[in-house]
Amino acid sequence: LKIANKLYIANKFTVKSSFQEVAEKSFLSKVESVNFQESGKIARKINNWVEKKTNNKIKNIVSPFSLHPTSQIVLISAIHFKGTWKHQFRPRKTAPEPFWIRPTESMRVPMMKIKKHFRYGMIEELDSAALKLSYKDSDLSMLILLPNKRDGLNELEDKLLNTNIPDLLSRMRKREVEVLLPAFKIEIGFDLTETLAKLGCGTMFTDRADFSNVIVEKSEPIKVSRIVHKVYIEVKEKGTEAAAATVYRFRSVGIENIKVPPPKFIADHPFYFALLDKHLNLVVFNGRLVNPRQ
Repeated sequence: LKIANKLYIANKFTVKSSFQEVAEKSFLSKVESVNFQESGKIARKINNWVEKKTNNKIKNIVSPFSLHPTSQIVLISAIHFKGTWKHQFRPRKTAPEPFWIRPTESMRVPMMKIKKHFRYGMIEELDSAALKLSYKDSDLSMLILLPNKRDGLNELEDKLLNTNIPDLLSRMRKREVEVLLPAFKIEIGFDLTETLAKLGCGTMFTDRADFSNVIVEKSEPIKVSRIVHKVYIEVKEKGTEAAAATVYRFRSVGIENIKVPPPKFIADHPFYFALLDKHLNLVVFNGRLVNPRQ
C-alpha cells in the first residue's frame, strides 16, 4: 500500500515549523510553498510528485484549470494498492463470464477462478456472503461482501453503517470455497470539498477558518481551496501456480468417503469490497464494484 499526502500552500504565507513537524510525523504529509499563479507549472509539479509516489499508476491528479491564482491551500491525497494473492489464480482458468450490472442486464468480463481454503461465511442480517482473501507478504487482506440479490448492493451498504466489521470477521470460518471473481481495475478521483462540508467540516473552506496553528502570521483570511483525493486499485490473477484443493471427507456407518461440495462464491454482480489491516481488522479503505469495465 502506497500513500501519498501533501499540502501545497501559497508562498505568501509562512508555515510554522511546529506544524510541518506534526504533518510529517502524524499524517505522513509534506508541506510545500508554491506560487499558484503559475498554475501550469504547479500542476506538473503536483502530478509528477504523485506519479513518483505511486509507481506511475496515478496520473494527472490535477489539471492547470483546477488551480486558481487565488488558491491558498490545496491538499493532495493519493493511494495506490496492487497486491499479490497469497493463493494465486491460474491465468489459464480465467475466462469470459457474465457479470450482471443490473438484474436483467449483463456483460461478459474476464472471471478468475480458484478453489482453495478461505475465510468464508453467510451473513444473514446483511443478506450477503462474505469472503476474505489474503495478500502475500502484506499486512492487508481483502474482504468481499456479495449480496444474495443481484440488485442488493445499495441495501447492503445501508446495513453496513450499523455493522461491526471485527464482529463480522469473527463469524467467518476457514473452509474450502469455489471462487469466481472478476479481474478489475478502479481509478477514481474526488474533489472532497463539498463532501467534507456536508460532514460538518465546511468552516475550513470559508473566511472563518482558523489556521493560527499553521501560519506564522497573516494579512488576509486563509482557507482551504481544494482537497483532492484519487484512488487506484488493481485486482487480477498473479502467477501461474495454485495449490490443489482439499476435499472435506466425513465418515459414517455404511458410508465411505462422502464428498461434500464446497460452497460457491460467484461474484457475478455488484459487490462491496474493503482492504483491511489484518492485525487490527480495521478498514484501510473500501469501495464498490458495479461495472468491471469502467
